Amino acid sequence: MAVLEPERGRRAAAMAAGLLVAAAVLSSQLALSNALLLFAAIAAWRAWRGGALRGRPHARVLLPPLA
Repeated sequence: MAVLEPERGRRAAAMAAGLLVAAAVLSSQLALSNALLLFAAIAAWRAWRGGALRGRPHARVLLPPLA
């Protein structure tokens, strides 16, 4: 087993730490966006069921991208 040079070991540790930070940031952003998407879907469903979208044909344009 070869011993890593000090500079190479520091670069590897810095890269590993950077990847961990990037994964944590991405994970927290995905969790937040999923919660906001769920909230928006529930609000849209309640508006649709309550009849708030009647007479608004432009709301139907959003259905294909959401599906």
